[in-house]
Amino acid sequence: TITYDYRGIGGSRGKSLKNLAAAIADWGSKDCAAVLNYAYQLYPGAKIQVVGHSIGGIVTGFVSSDAPRIDRLLFISPHTGYLGDYASSSRLKMFALWHLLMPIVTRMVGYFPGRALGLPEDLPAQVALEWGRRRFSWSLDSDASYRSCSHIDANALALRPSDDLFATESAVRRVEQR
Repeated sequence: TITYDYRGIGGSRGKSLKNLAAAIADWGSKDCAAVLNYAYQLYPGAKIQVVGHSIGGIVTGFVSSDAPRIDRLLFISPHTGYLGDYASSSRLKMFALWHLLMPIVTRMVGYFPGRALGLPEDLPAQVALEWGRRRFSWSLDSDASYRSCSHIDANALALRPSDDLFATESAVRRVEQR
């Protein structure tokens, strides 16, 4: 098992997130891809299985088609961040946090100080701003920077707890269709 952090998160975070160039696509095309290549180099005969939570599964779609073969994908609480998929009981609150407060605070501070707001992690500015603005359309195909996992030929399973406010049934179905 190989675990890793995306640039700007956890052990991959430097002293400051200000001026850190990190986008959601980087988390997949660079960070996830580097780990897959590393795993393949260490264990060239092994079957590669990816377990991703939340956006951790989604960014696998940003890995190029020339990356090592992924044999299985396990998505845990996958979602795209599309507003229409948020749990209806929390939709207004989540809209205010993720699509209003996060972009405003990020522009003021230079990164999103999630920890100060009781969230698990701070986020690099570009990631926070992308998250805040990219997910208003029901059609993810209209978002030119979104890529699906369609180029990955692997068995996939998506699991979610029934009370997940992000990974609702409609969110998981949307991910499964990609």
